Order: sequence, then structure tokens, then C-alpha cells
Amino acid sequence: MSSALFATRQSWPAAPEAAMPAVGRFSARESEVVLVRRAQAGDARAAEELIRGHIRLIYRVARRYRCRSLSVDDLAQEGVIGLILAIHRFDPSRGCRLCTYALHWVRQAIARAVEQHDRLIHLPVQAAADIRTIHRLQEEAQLHEGGYLDPSLIAQATGLAEDRVCDLLSATQDAVSLDGVGADGDGSVWDAFEDESAVNPEQDVIRGFYRAQLRALVCELCPRERMIVEARYGLAGHAPRTLDDISRELRVSRERVRQIEVRAITKLRRALRAQALD
Repeated sequence: MSSALFATRQSWPAAPEAAMPAVGRFSARESEVVLVRRAQAGDARAAEELIRGHIRLIYRVARRYRCRSLSVDDLAQEGVIGLILAIHRFDPSRGCRLCTYALHWVRQAIARAVEQHDRLIHLPVQAAADIRTIHRLQEEAQLHEGGYLDPSLIAQATGLAEDRVCDLLSATQDAVSLDGVGADGDGSVWDAFEDESAVNPEQDVIRGFYRAQLRALVCELCPRERMIVEARYGLAGHAPRTLDDISRELRVSRERVRQIEVRAITKLRRALRAQALD
């Protein structure tokens, strides 16, 4: 594509629509063809004249689109890019006016700008085109039948798979800020997605601190006391064991195991009190 065409687009001012000439400023078909040929050959003045002559067409298309992040003037600038592409590809020998041929390119350029700037999550071009088709079918159904079409009916009309239609419909929903106010006006949206089964990070840190402190105290016990305490309360990573089970392993009576356990617990309590006093 000639760089002169894009140079013309960069130098074209974003003036209000009223200050621009109307479509049809070309008095004869031959003058438009001459300008197109000159613009395609790299004549920047001819390209600029064609753009100014079709600026009302661009604004007429731009006003049909709504974009929260782009004004009508911004959309018109995108439409100018589409017009430049149309000028480059236009073939006057087919007997068609430039405004008729350029309409598709202007619409496409503006629609793509809206899709890229009006969504927090960018969609592929084909997905955005399918969504526009679905919206058009829904608008027609609401106008003539007073209701929306089911995904199965949309799939039949568009030739898309029903699962694909459902995915595209879900993609049209606006993004919601997790920091926004909840539906009941109390708290944020983030609170509604709280996983009550998840471990609280603060509590997990506190428990980890206590576990480390307990392990340090247990290590100060004698080997038999440490073994019994770890076995009875599952501190060694195993399930807690009964007094009978431990007594059989140590080959002592059940009562003896209980006495050693009581003595070890008493030592641990005294150590904890001493740390608290410190």
C-alpha cells in the first residue's frame, strides 16, 4: 500500500463533521475515477480530497456505534483508515461508486476499533463477528416476535455449534470488578466468592508457629517420653496411637505408658509457662 495514503491520514485534522464537505462533492463520475487513480499512484492531495469528500459518510456510520472509551470523532478517525484501505483496493472499472465500495471497509474498521477498546478482555476477530451476527438475530427476533432466541435456534440459523453459541453469549457479558459493591449493598463482590473451605492464611501462619514451638519443646524430652508423646498425638506425621498399641511396642504395661505420658505433658506445660514469663 502506498505510504502516501497513510501520510494523508496522519495529517488529516479531527475537525467536526459540520466543517467537512458533503458526500457527492464530485460533480462527475470521471473526476472521482481520476482522483482514485492519482491516489493509488501515491498522490497525497488526491487521497486527501477523497477523504474529505466522504467524511459525512464516515460520520454517519460512526454514529451508529457506541463505545465507552471512544468518542464519535475517534470512531470517525478509525473509519478514515477503512476508507484509505478501500481507496487502495477500489477498481473503478467495475462500474461501482467509491462510496458504495468503501462502506464495507469503513464499517469494518469502526467495528474492530469498538471491539478492541470497548472490552476489558479482547476477543478474536472471528468471535467478535459471530457475536455481531448473534446480536443481529436476537434484535430481529425481539422486534418481530417480542422475545430472544434460544441457543439451539441461533445455532440452526448461523450454522454454529450450540456449545459455541453458548460460549459466545457468555463472552458478551460485561466484566465485573471484584472490588465493587455486592448486590445487597454490603461488602464487595469478592466476598461472595470466598471459599469457606480454604485455609485462612493468617491462621495457617499462627498454627505453623505453634507447631514449630511445640516441636522444639518435644525435642527437649527424653527419647522414651518424646516417642510416647509423638505416637499418642500424631506429631510424627502418623495417626494417633492408643496406649495398648504403644505398650505392646515398648513391652511395658498400659499403665506405665500412661504415667510416662502424664509426666511428659507436665514437663511441656512447665516449659510453656516459663516461655510465657520470659
